[in-house]
Amino acid sequence: MLTEQLADLSPGRALDVGCGEGADAIHLAEQGWQVTALDVAAPALERGRAAAEVSGDDVASRITWVCAGLLDATLAPEGLDLVSVFYPALLRTEDQSIERSLRDLVRPRGALIVVAHAHVDRDRALEHGFDPDSYVTIADVIGRLGQGWQIE
Repeated sequence: MLTEQLADLSPGRALDVGCGEGADAIHLAEQGWQVTALDVAAPALERGRAAAEVSGDDVASRITWVCAGLLDATLAPEGLDLVSVFYPALLRTEDQSIERSLRDLVRPRGALIVVAHAHVDRDRALEHGFDPDSYVTIADVIGRLGQGWQIE
């Protein structure tokens, strides 16, 4: 899916939110992007860093690994050509700061890609201690975009 979305974009600066072990960040770097790979799980980031090094110095040098949550990371507003968020587990805030942050990080004419599951079985999630209503949805993000965005 990421490959399809990148077809019309020229490489620039990207943020991979919740990158996990960095497969998308590595793919972006291989395509010439300068990537910030962001995740709260230090062990996952270490595995990602090791995988990037195996891909070669050119790829590894294009990725900055950051262990932090989205709101805790130091990221410049409107500084990114691409913000990629695949299957996010971003907790809602009363002031919608997550949604605003995602929007505000993207430079004018940049791209924000958010991919999530089309359906979440609420009862099953609750049985496993996960309340879907506590997390940001694609609809939440779209609701904070405002004018000038093309939604696909």
